[in-house]
This record gives sequence, structure tokens and C-alpha cells, in this order.
Amino acid sequence: MRFDRLGWMAVGLALAAGCSGKPSTSAALQGCLNGGTQTDCRAQADVRLVTPARAITNQSAVDVQVGGVKVGDAVDLEFNINNTISVTTAAVLRVSDITLTPADSSSAWSCAAADGTACALMTDKWQDIVPAGGNWANTVTSETFRIHYKKLDAGVHSANVCVKASGDPSLPAIGLCFTLTTKLGKPSLSLSPKTVDFGHIAVGKSAELQPITLLNSGDAPLVISHVNFNIDAGFSLDMADGATRTSPADFDLPAPLSLDPGKSATWRVWFTATDTTKRGGALQLTTNDPAATGTTAQVLLSANGNVPCLKIVQAPQIDFGAVVVGQVAEQAIDLLNCGQTPLSVTSIRLQDGANPAFVLDFGTDATPSTDAPLTIDLNKPYKLHASYTPAALSQEVSGTLVSDIAVVEVDSNAEPQDVKLSGVGVTALCPKPLVTVKEGEEVAPQTVLHLLGSNSQALGGGSIAKFQWSVKKQPVGSTQKFVPSASAPDPTFVTNAAGEYDFCLNVIDNKGVNACVPACVTVIVVPKDALHVELLWHTPADPDETDSVGADEDIHLAHQLANQPDIDCDGDPDPWFDSTFDCYWYNSKPQWGIASTDKQSPSLDLDDTDGAGPENINLAQPEGSTTDAHTYALGIHYWNDKGFGHSWATVRVYVLGNLAAEYNQTHPDQPAGGGIEMKALDLWYIGKINWPNQSIGGTGPVMTTCYQSGDACVGKKKPGDPAGGLMWQPKGDWCITPCYISGNAPTGSSFCGK
Repeated sequence: MRFDRLGWMAVGLALAAGCSGKPSTSAALQGCLNGGTQTDCRAQADVRLVTPARAITNQSAVDVQVGGVKVGDAVDLEFNINNTISVTTAAVLRVSDITLTPADSSSAWSCAAADGTACALMTDKWQDIVPAGGNWANTVTSETFRIHYKKLDAGVHSANVCVKASGDPSLPAIGLCFTLTTKLGKPSLSLSPKTVDFGHIAVGKSAELQPITLLNSGDAPLVISHVNFNIDAGFSLDMADGATRTSPADFDLPAPLSLDPGKSATWRVWFTATDTTKRGGALQLTTNDPAATGTTAQVLLSANGNVPCLKIVQAPQIDFGAVVVGQVAEQAIDLLNCGQTPLSVTSIRLQDGANPAFVLDFGTDATPSTDAPLTIDLNKPYKLHASYTPAALSQEVSGTLVSDIAVVEVDSNAEPQDVKLSGVGVTALCPKPLVTVKEGEEVAPQTVLHLLGSNSQALGGGSIAKFQWSVKKQPVGSTQKFVPSASAPDPTFVTNAAGEYDFCLNVIDNKGVNACVPACVTVIVVPKDALHVELLWHTPADPDETDSVGADEDIHLAHQLANQPDIDCDGDPDPWFDSTFDCYWYNSKPQWGIASTDKQSPSLDLDDTDGAGPENINLAQPEGSTTDAHTYALGIHYWNDKGFGHSWATVRVYVLGNLAAEYNQTHPDQPAGGGIEMKALDLWYIGKINWPNQSIGGTGPVMTTCYQSGDACVGKKKPGDPAGGLMWQPKGDWCITPCYISGNAPTGSSFCGK
């Protein structure tokens, strides 16, 4: 039961009503401002750059980004000076002078007050500054000055700025000084999409035009000078200049395409089939992007490409277990054609250096070769036999027998495949662990696995006395445990997170003999719905994230019709906590749209309130088509830290069972797999999921990720006011709104920013 959340709804409204008044000037403040004798009267200078927002301290180094500024144009930096001392002990902050000294006597720099008066003419004319709430005559709560830089050339220039003031005893005698240095920036080419697959195109037909977006996501002009379109015939390219080229082609642009920072151009490609042959190649661009080398500046194009597919059923490993020296053990290796075209195997061999105890047996068939390949038809596996005959006891290291190893390599017209063979040569049989999974080796998230180890055998007589289960691998962020314990013969295990799990079992018989080698099984957890989003988090201060007390983060998936107040200041209505169109803990099974069915409505299938997650939301049939695309907003809200402080979130987006997007980054303070740092009551607007998207036949990316420059709400006075930071940038910081409080969220300053 989540009573604590429901109780906060009323509290939030009450606090909101009581926070609108402005404090009056205190008696102590009046005394300080009148030259009173209080010994603790003082000012506290706070100098801040407005955009991008940052505090300026003595000897700060401030970068002035001019990479995207043309010679002759200018850039302005605005600074605010505030007095942040408590109103109860405040003295005025008296700015006497602001000086600007170019390092190279350049005339590019200038300094002015808010009204345009040069700083050099403002000596002893700046107004006295008091803390916010002071309301004292002939004072202000903030002074503003601006540094103007006019780009005269492509060189790097710097200047020193000093703010001299009295009233703050911590300021140096020469004032608070900092350095400005220009940064020229670099262009950065972002291509979207990176691959275009036209699928099957009938002979004589043309595919629908597909757009390719060329975006300069850097901070200096991007120049595209050369195009290599030297790929299979049948592809056509419609460029921004209106010219059309057909493949193959390799040419310089008559006039290089130049894109300013943040600007983009759209090219279009299409394919016309003259036969049924697979066609493809890469559209490669030559640019001045220093990172776009090799194959990084290219778009892969393909059509009519039914790629052959080979699957080894027993991959990645076949374990012969313990075999007595001199005896023979056999295992089958099944090769499957998992594609839609003929599979031609040209080589099956043991990798160089394989242990000679392993032998491949082709029976009456000839060994495949390039001249005499093995053809594998659809749905008719080819069975190969492998044997293991140890000639001597396997090597022992630290009391454990080391497995003999060989690798079978298979070459074909599909991707190369291999399978590892392992076995242990023993003089006497040791207990043999046997592992099966009742639910199979591919399941959906939240499946409770029944791991069966009770069929393990104590070879040579006796019985199994101990079972030792372990998880050798599970998805990053998953913290599940065996139930009732790792020593149970047949425990259960909940696979809440999508991904790969490797379970291993060691057994010990009643004579104290360990298994020669553990038995392991791999279970793949694949979401069954069209859209599956998953949240996991790690809280370093929580000593046990699997107990009943822990930090509480929440996942939100909102329909494009969601409409709530614009708290994050991006200029559009927020989707969060909408009573109808936001799916989250309080609205776990909403009904979306008049024509909506259960399959078109999402469900929060797991809500974790006390630990590391996961939480996940599933949607069987998202709305949207190629002619009427839909978007779904994805966000994370750090509901309550329960006193454990900062947490790091990992978010994964699966489309049709495939991992399509993941948000997870390494961090020195977060050793358990990375994540995105969040504080109590942060709201992280991850971005918008596009449906359909390029992974399922659409044109847009899977995710339109939200990045921001600075705090979007700093300096905002009315909708559309450009002051402050901006959300929905092509790159930058994550779009995280601190202290995000709504009608359904806990309120109170004690919850924010911990």
C-alpha cells in the first residue's frame, strides 16, 4: 500500500498556497543597512553567468564558445551580481568597479552595465545590493553587467575580469577575478538513419523515397565536400541542391554543402529493382568533422537482402562432463538453416590448438569444402557428431580440474559460427550436476523460473549432499536472488529484467567430492509486447537493495494527448501525472482513446517501492502508422529517496523484443554498472518514443532524446521568454527538472536535492 504518496497530495496543495508571500525587511537587516553596530553584519557576493548557468568564483576559467560565430559577428555573456547573505545579518554589497583587461590588447572585448554604459564609466556608480527580500530604499537585489566579444579573426583570445566590491570580507582586495577564453569548437556530423533497408522490391518497381538527415550537432560550421556513392546499381540519391545521382558514382560536390551549428539538410534515397539480386553498399561522405573518419560518416543501404542464417542449436558450449580416462563420450551438434535462402556450409573444423581428445565425425558424408559445400535446407537440421576420449587426467589447478577445450568453427555463406567443446578427464567418476529450467530457455520478463537440480547424479554410488547455485551473469542492474536460497536443490528465480541470465550448479556428494565441473544453463528473457520499457536503479548508500526498505523511483509512459502544467519550462504542456494519459504507479492500467482496446493501452506490470527495481511498462499495440506517426513520452521520477540520497538510473527500451535504446553511463561514484545520477524529486524527461520508427519500418529514430543547455527555468518570466536554458537540444545535459512537485508528488524542501 502506498499511503505515504497519497497523503502528500493534500500537503502539496497546502504548501503551494503558503509559499506565495514575499518576506518583509527584518529589524536586523534594517540595522545593518543603516550602519548598525552588529558585529556579524556582512555581505556575501555571488557572481553568476546567466547562460549557460554557472557560479563564478575567484580565478574561475570561463569558456566563450565562438565556434559557430562568423567573423564580424559577436557574442554576449550576461553576469548577475547578488548578495546571498541571510537577511537577518545582511550588510549591503557595494560594487565599486568592474575592470576588463584583454590578454593581448585586443579590441574584441568590451564590458557594459545593463543600460549599456561602459563599465569604465561606472566606477562608484553601481547600486548597493541587498539580499532578495530586503526591500530597502536606494538598493537593488541584483546588478547586471555584460561582456561583449566581437569575433575579428579565427584566433584564440582571452581577457581578465575583476569585480571589486566592499562589504564581503572574503573578497580579495583586488576583487573577484576570472578569465574569459574563446573556444573555436568543432563540427560534428550526425546521420539519421544509419541504415536504410528497402526490403523486397519487385522487378521493375521502385521503393518509396527514404529521407536521410545530415545534422551538424557540433559548434562550428560543417562542410561536406565529397560523396562516394560507388555501390550496387539500382540506388538513386536526391541531394539538397536538387540534383539526382544514380549509383555507382564517386564525385566532389560542385559547391560544398555548409551547415551552421544546429542546422540540417535532408537528402533522399530510393531503389529500383531490375532483378531479384541482393543489392547494397554504403553512402559515404567526406567532411571537415574531425571525428568522421573511416566508416563513421556513412549510411548503409540494402535491398532484396534475404541474408542466409546459420544456427548451431547447442551453441555456445557443449559440455561432455567428467569422462573416465580411456572411455569415449559422444555428443550431437545440430546445424540449422534459420534464414529464408539456401545455406551453403564450406568448412567445419576444429580450431587450431584444440585438445586432441576431441574428434569430429561426419559419418558417411564428405567433409565440406569450398569445392564441395554442404547444403542445409530449411527446417532440416544437419547432425554432426563429436566425441571426447581423454587420454590422461585433466590438469588440476588449486584443487579443481581444468576442462579440456576445443572449438568447432563453421564457415558458410552466413555469419561464421562456432561452439566450444569441453570435458574433464578423471580417474574416477565425480558427482554430475544436471540443470533444467521448467519454463524453457527463452521467457518473458517477470517469469518465475523453476530451476531443477534435484536430478543431479552421484556417479559411482552415494548421494548428493549439497547444492550450490550461482548466477554467473544477469542484466546490469538486476539484483534478484534464489528462493528459498542458493543451497536448495530446486530453487526459483524471478527474471524481472530483460536480457541474458547464466545459472550454474555445483554439487557435492555424501563423500565430500565436488562435481568435476559445474553445470550451467543460459536463459534469455525477451519482452513479448511490441513496446517494453524498463527502469532499474542503484543507490550506493543503501546497504541491501533487496530488502523491504529502499529508494523509490518511478517510470512514466505518457500518450501524446497528455496535457499538464509546464513545470519543466520547455514551452509545451508536461505529460506527467495526467490522470488519463500518463501510465505510472497511480494510474497503472489507463485506457487510452475512444477506440482504444486493451492491446492499445499500456500497463505498469511491476512497481518497486523499496529498492533497485526493475519497474516496467508494456504496450502490446502502440498507436501510429507511417502516415500518422505517434509519440510516447518517457520519463523517470525520483519519488522518494527514503533517506538514502542520490541514485543512478538505467533505462532500456525494447521494440518487438529487441533492445532498441539504452540510457546508462559509467560514473566514478556508481561502481555497480553505471547509470544516470538523480536526486530526490528529480524528474528526468528522457525523450519521446516514435511509433513507428526506423527499427520497424518507420522513418524516425526509436527515441528522440531530450538534451538541455542550462536550467530551462532560470530567468523565465513568461512563455516564450528565451532567457535561461533550453530543452530539446541536439546534445547537452540530460533534461532533468529538480524538485518536480505535482498534485500526486510528495512536497517539502526536505525532500529536494538530497
